[in-house]
Amino acid sequence: IVPTVGPAAPRPPHKLSICALKNSVTRNNHPLSLHAVTDLVRGATPSKGVTHVMVLVEDYFGLGPVGAAVGRSFPLFNRKTTKKSRVGYADKESDNEAENEDDESLVHVTFLNSEGKVIKNQLEIAAAEAAADGVRLACRLVDTHPEELTTTAFAEECRSLFENDDTVTIEEIVGDELKEKGYGGIYNVGKGATHAPRLVMLTYNPPEDVMVTDDLEEDKSTIALVGKGIVYDTGG
Repeated sequence: IVPTVGPAAPRPPHKLSICALKNSVTRNNHPLSLHAVTDLVRGATPSKGVTHVMVLVEDYFGLGPVGAAVGRSFPLFNRKTTKKSRVGYADKESDNEAENEDDESLVHVTFLNSEGKVIKNQLEIAAAEAAADGVRLACRLVDTHPEELTTTAFAEECRSLFENDDTVTIEEIVGDELKEKGYGGIYNVGKGATHAPRLVMLTYNPPEDVMVTDDLEEDKSTIALVGKGIVYDTGG
C-alpha cells in the first residue's frame, strides 16, 4: 500500500502489486507464458474502481499477444448478482442493475520496453487493442448461456459487429433453406431447437488502399476462416 500523492483532500491510498513471470517455460508454452499473464493480472486487480496495468515487455515480442492476455483478465460476461462481480457487465434486465453499475471498473494499460520507457508505436498499440477486444468478444460468446445466445442472437451479434462496415457483406441461410441447399448436417442437428439453425457467411472485401500492389500470385489468394458457433448441440 502506497500513500496517494496529490491534493490535500483526503483520498484512499493506492495498492501497488508487482507480478513477475518465471524465466523459463515448457516447450509447449508461449515464451511469454500468456496464460500466466492472465492469471497474474486477474489476481492482482481489484474488482472495481480505476486500475492501471503496466506491462514490461522484451523488445523482441510483439504487443498483440500480450494485449490479448491482459484482455482475458477482464471478462465481459457476468451474471453475478452481488457487488463482487469483477467488471460489472451485469444483466441490465436483472433486479440488481443499479447495484452492479456501481461495480464498473476502468482499466488503463501501458506497455513498457526493456529500458522501462513507454512504448508509443501506434501500430503495436493498435494490434494489442484489437487482440484484446477480439479475445474478450470471443470469451463473451463462449461464456454466454445457450438459452441467451441462440442462433438468432448469434447472427445478430455478427450483424452488429459489421453494421457500419462497408467492406463486409453478410449472407444467412436459415432453417429449411439449409436443407434445400444441401447443408443437411447443420439442418438435422439444429432442427429440433426452438431457434432455427443458421449458416452465417461474412465476406470481407478490403479497400484498395490496403491491397497488395505487386503482382505476386500468392498475394491474390482468397482466405476463408471457418468457425463453429455451438449454441445447441456440439454434434459429438
